[in-house]
Amino acid sequence: MKIASKTTTAANIRQRYWLVSGVQKLDALTRILEAEPFDAMIVFTRTKQATEELAERLQARGFSAAAINGDIVQAQRERTIQQLKDGKIDILVATDVAARGLDVERISHVLNYDIPNDTEPYVHRIGRTGRAGRSGEAILFVAPRERGMLRAIERATRQTIEPMQLPSVETVNEARVAKFKDRITSALAADGLAVFRNVIEAYEREHNVPAIEIASALARLAQGDKSLLLDAKPRFEPREFAREERAPRKFEHDRKSDRAPARDSAFAPSVQRGESSAGARAARDKPKTFDEKKYKSPASEHRNNAFAAESPPAREHKPRSDHDNAGPRAKPSRDTAPREAEHGMETFRIEVGHVHGVKPNNIVGAIANEAGLDAKHIGRIDIRDEHSLIDLPEGMPVELLAHLKKVWVSGQRLRITRDKGEAPSTPFAPKHAKPKEAKKKRF
Repeated sequence: MKIASKTTTAANIRQRYWLVSGVQKLDALTRILEAEPFDAMIVFTRTKQATEELAERLQARGFSAAAINGDIVQAQRERTIQQLKDGKIDILVATDVAARGLDVERISHVLNYDIPNDTEPYVHRIGRTGRAGRSGEAILFVAPRERGMLRAIERATRQTIEPMQLPSVETVNEARVAKFKDRITSALAADGLAVFRNVIEAYEREHNVPAIEIASALARLAQGDKSLLLDAKPRFEPREFAREERAPRKFEHDRKSDRAPARDSAFAPSVQRGESSAGARAARDKPKTFDEKKYKSPASEHRNNAFAAESPPAREHKPRSDHDNAGPRAKPSRDTAPREAEHGMETFRIEVGHVHGVKPNNIVGAIANEAGLDAKHIGRIDIRDEHSLIDLPEGMPVELLAHLKKVWVSGQRLRITRDKGEAPSTPFAPKHAKPKEAKKKRF
């Protein structure tokens, strides 16, 4: 007897995903909240601290949000859930454990801000909506490196999760204008306007200012410092990744190490001159994303070779022999060489360098994929002994830098900071072998 397999999630729940870099998550969530019609929503995060931080940020952006997690006492949890039922709050930021068994009719959307580590929590999460025959919406944020878990979830739920387009700037602005008009309508229907009407009429006569101008000024006061319309040209646009595309690794040494290779063809290394194969010629003739002029300085000459597919290996440290001076270097280290950032760029320091075996394409691939930046936003890279310097656009968001601090490259965390032009706190100094003592011969 063969039992037919059934879908583990309700068919009345529409499931969608959006490929997003971690730093754009908050902006993406804001767009969805402003443009997507919903009654109440649960936003799932991975940690307790993340629930508190995200709820505070949403509150700062004007949303009625609250957090529940395992550290919140039962009485407070019950009050928060009751506020959700009564419509006093619309967004609940929760962890998996805190939301178990939660059944609120108002919940029309479940948004996975952090993808779960397993498929079972995902099923429990989206089960908070679409209950008792009602329809529901489930949205999943998927970072590029998390696409494997997306496919695992589809296999476990036996459903295809469709990609979604983030609401455009125009859509968000239309929603904001509509909400502002609704506020005007509600204010006109309220009582107590006679006093303000008299004030406006008096101001119009005294200053000879049209009523429409006065109304615009009052609208500006009501809006406050927050802009009514979303900027049409954000500083950093999230990169889109083709779901089924998986760029093959280009180098044998990348397969044997834990270094993250560039995952976009835009960062594929060029090929060294003199290559004879047809594939090498095709790679050499392919247009480069980076500007070659940026890599002509002596301080970054080694980077040109690093972008060659079969270039000589990166400079390796060779311990000095016993007859060399065992003390500090005679010549000043290039780690202390002065360096100026290009126009519109800012120099940052990352704690990975030659001694870790890093190469420019490792750094570019990691920052481009994790931060969602195109190659044109990444400037010069100066790899030094125990750290490297990289030029990135001015005004990098704090959230972006915080995310990049945790990124691993060549077995090291980037720990990115703004470069202050100071000498490294632990200058690179190779260990020297102690001279062996001559054995005394016995006569």
